[in-house]
Amino acid sequence: MNTRLQKVLTGLALVVGVGALVSACGSSSSSSSGGSGASSSTEIPAHVKGGTIKAAMSGNIDYLDPALAYYQTTWQIEYSTCVKLTNYPELSGDAGRVIQPEAASALPTQSADGLTYTYTVPAGKFVFSNGQPVAVKNFQYALERDLNPDQASYFGQTFLSDIQGAADYKGKAGTHVSGITVSGDKLSIKLTHKDAGIVPKLSTPFACAVPLDTPIDSKGVHTIPGAGPYYIASYTPNQAIVLKKNPHYTGTRPQYVNEIDYTALTLSPATSELQLKNGQLDYSPDGEVPADYYQLNQQYGPNGTWGGQQRFFITPGAILEYLAMNTTRPAFKNPLVRQAVNYAIDRKAILQPSGYGAGVPTSLYLPPQIAGSSDETTPYPNDTANLTKAKQLMAQAKQQGVTTPITAVLYTCNQQPCPDRANVIQQELAKIGITVQIKQFDRGVQFGKEGTKGEPFDIADEGWIADYYDAYDFINILLNGSNIPATNGNNFSYFEDPKFDAQMDAANLLSGDARAKAYGKVATDISTQAAPWAARSFGTTPDFFGPKVGCQVNTSSYGFALNTFCIRS
Repeated sequence: MNTRLQKVLTGLALVVGVGALVSACGSSSSSSSGGSGASSSTEIPAHVKGGTIKAAMSGNIDYLDPALAYYQTTWQIEYSTCVKLTNYPELSGDAGRVIQPEAASALPTQSADGLTYTYTVPAGKFVFSNGQPVAVKNFQYALERDLNPDQASYFGQTFLSDIQGAADYKGKAGTHVSGITVSGDKLSIKLTHKDAGIVPKLSTPFACAVPLDTPIDSKGVHTIPGAGPYYIASYTPNQAIVLKKNPHYTGTRPQYVNEIDYTALTLSPATSELQLKNGQLDYSPDGEVPADYYQLNQQYGPNGTWGGQQRFFITPGAILEYLAMNTTRPAFKNPLVRQAVNYAIDRKAILQPSGYGAGVPTSLYLPPQIAGSSDETTPYPNDTANLTKAKQLMAQAKQQGVTTPITAVLYTCNQQPCPDRANVIQQELAKIGITVQIKQFDRGVQFGKEGTKGEPFDIADEGWIADYYDAYDFINILLNGSNIPATNGNNFSYFEDPKFDAQMDAANLLSGDARAKAYGKVATDISTQAAPWAARSFGTTPDFFGPKVGCQVNTSSYGFALNTFCIRS
C-alpha cells in the first residue's frame, strides 16, 4: 500500500493500492456498479481539438519523480508522462493487464538459466519533451538512479535488490551496476536468482526513462522531461501541477487536449464534488464524499437520471484492505489472539462507512485478479462475525499466558471514512475483551509512523493496491521478514518467520501454474497459522467527472488514463 493506498483509504472504500474490490466480485475491472466507461481507446466521441482539462486533488501528492512517486494519483500522472521498456495498454478489464512492448521492440528474451533478460531498445523511437531522443542508456541510467543509495528510492531498495551488483552499487560517477549492461541497442539485466516478476516490475512507473542529466535527489525532481504523450510542465508545491502535450511525442497513445491543469492539490472533497457537478472542475481523482456515492451513482452513473453521458464510475481494482496486527508488541504477539480478531470482526459492518459500492468483504489475502487467489482458502467468515470461535481462541490464549483484557492502539487516517470505520472496529473488538484506543493522523503521517520500526501501535488500518499483477507484490513485499527496514517499511505487522520467509522465497522461484499454486498455499498457511492480518475487503475506486469530459478509458493498472481525456463537442 503502499502510499498508493492513500486514495483508497480516504476515499470510497477505495481502500487501497491497484485494486481488489473489483476482483473480489469475480468480475473484470471493466465492470462495476457504476459502469466502466469506454472500454478501449477506439471508442472516441465527437470532441474539440485541444483545450484544457481543469483538475484538482484532495489528498495532495507525494512526488512527481519516477524514482520516488508512489501515490495512486501520482502513478496516474506518471502513466501519461512516462515511456517504459514495456507497459500496460489503455484498455479495461483483463486486456489492460497484458504487458506490451513500448520503448523496447519486443518483450525481453530470457537466458537458458532464467537469470538474464535482454531488451532491444531502438534509438529515437521516442523523444523527450525537451527534444532529446530516448535511447537504451536512458533506461540503464533510470534503473541505476533507482539503485543509487543517495536517491533513496523504495523501488530500488525493494524491487531491484535481486539484480546482480545492486547491493554493492554506490552510485559513483562513471560506475555501473554489474548486472545492468548495455551493448549497442541491447539492455541486459542479470539477476542473482530467478524472479518471474521482473518484467512486471520493470513495467511500473519506477522504470520510466529519464534524461541522462537528471539529478540524484532524495527529495525528488518534480519536472523531469517526459517522453510519454504529456510531460510535467510545472509544479507549485501544495498548489498546482500543469501537464502539457509532449510536442515531440512519436508514439501511438492518444493526446487529445493541450493541457491538464491541477489547479488545487488539497481541495476538500465536498468542494471538489460541488465544482464537478456544476462544471467548474472537469476531474478529480479523489474528490468525492463517500456518503454521496449512492446519490452520485443514481444521478450520474450508467443509468443516471440527469440525462447526459455517464460521469460517475465505480471500478473494482486489485485492492486489499486489511488490519495489520503488530506481532512484536504484547497485544498481538500470540497468534491465537490474532486468529480471534479474524473471527470476531464483522467485515461487512467495517466496510459500510466507506459508502455505496465500496467493495466486497473478504478474509482472503490475494485479490481475484492475482494468480494464486483461486488456490487460497480461509476458515474466517467474510461478513458476519463468529464470536463463539473468537472467544474460544481468546480463552486458549489466556491459558498460554496472555494477559486479558487487552488494550490495543489503532492507527488510522483522519479523513472519512477512516474515523467511522475505526469506531466500528473498536466496537467489534470490545466484544472479545480487546479495548481499542484510536489515534488519527494525516494519511502520509500515518503511513510514515506505521513504517517506523518500534512505533507504539498495535493495529494499522491499511490497504494495498497492486503495483503489478503478481502475488509477490502482496505476500513477499508486505509479509517477508527480511524486508523490515528501520523506516519506510510496508510490513506493518512486523511479521518475521523464517519458515514462511523460505516458503515465500521458494514460490518466487517458480513460474506459471506452479507459481500460482505455491502462492495460494503460502497465503493460506500464513493466514490460518500465523494470522498477522485480518483481511477485511477487496476495494474499488470511484471517479467523478465534470460535464464536458469525454473519451475516458479506465485502465486496469492506473485507473483513468489522463492522456485519453478529451473535451466533448
